[in-house]
Amino acid sequence: TEKTAGAQTWAGTTIGTNLGFANVIPFTATNRSMSVRVYSPDAGIPVRLKAEVHGQPTQSVETEAVTTTSNAWETLVFDFDNQAAGTAVFNSTYPYDLASIFFDFGTAGSGKTYYFDDVMMDTTGGGTGPVLSQIDLTVTFEDTTVNYTVTDFGGNSTVLGADPVNPTNTVAITNKTTGAQTWAGTTIGTPLGFANVIPFTATERRMTVYVYSPDAGIPVRLKVEEHGDPTKSVETETLTTTANTWEALVFDFNNEATGTAVFNAAYLYDKASIFFDFGAAGTGKTYYFDDVQFGAVIAVENPLASLVSLYPNPVANVLTIKLPEVLNTQNLDYIITDMTGRKVLNGTLQKGQIEVNSLTNGIYSLQITTINGVINKRFVKQ
Repeated sequence: TEKTAGAQTWAGTTIGTNLGFANVIPFTATNRSMSVRVYSPDAGIPVRLKAEVHGQPTQSVETEAVTTTSNAWETLVFDFDNQAAGTAVFNSTYPYDLASIFFDFGTAGSGKTYYFDDVMMDTTGGGTGPVLSQIDLTVTFEDTTVNYTVTDFGGNSTVLGADPVNPTNTVAITNKTTGAQTWAGTTIGTPLGFANVIPFTATERRMTVYVYSPDAGIPVRLKVEEHGDPTKSVETETLTTTANTWEALVFDFNNEATGTAVFNAAYLYDKASIFFDFGAAGTGKTYYFDDVQFGAVIAVENPLASLVSLYPNPVANVLTIKLPEVLNTQNLDYIITDMTGRKVLNGTLQKGQIEVNSLTNGIYSLQITTINGVINKRFVKQ
């Protein structure tokens, strides 16, 4: 949302059409709070949320929360039992079914841009917002129950948004702003890192990240460390090979970057940071990354792969994956790439089906990640 220069002090955005939501907002006697994840260029600005009955603007209630950070995602909780000064109180008989959000309420627009996502009921009912789980591998940016907050440093600015190729896919969008430090980067998560230690072994010390860069031949560095002890770290680099196309970059921590520490098997690496065009000052270019995972994309084949089948194949709309029963109990992430290796779809298998109607006709590769290795299959979209 851009609050354009000269916009009204009350400029806002209705979340949806004037018909509002399909259902009434499920307020109760004990929970009259909603939460919204926001990303603001400034801390300390008032954000107002208004709930009303569509078609009845006099049947409304408004409340405010204040941002506490700049250029970082945070969850704001809006308690409608604490209405904004001069506005109506909550009325439990009203079927509130429409919501609007107002950034920097009370101040005329100056051209600043704000982001918001995950508009929902405050699931705790206690004014603290929904409880999201700590980020962990594989990082897909698609799970609404995970806290995908990232931590920029050195002049980077990262938000979550639409894949430049597939608008239904959510990715991390990193702008290495003009004048950003040569070492500007982004921690994939908060300073606490991942929920679990990265499971490096004596034979597998690689990670894979899908990236989309405006330039080929730029160095991308990946650093892993123990959260809370930055001296226990290892860094490695690889180069992009293409421009304006998704590609899988593999980072081998057995080949540490020049001048950095070697891999130490005794360290509990549980935090990762990525650096685009490492060694060069920022020029305002934007990079995308997604699907941060342990190991190389070309991984060990699951021994059950021969028991997995796809149908119909060719497929027009919905691809069904028939799995052995032992795999049906796992949460299975998938990636679909075209014949150039470009990622076109990704997500988590839901009921063994994937909607592929957005793909153009052609041959595609499907990779399913399991705890025992990957499953690679091909299918034809017609």
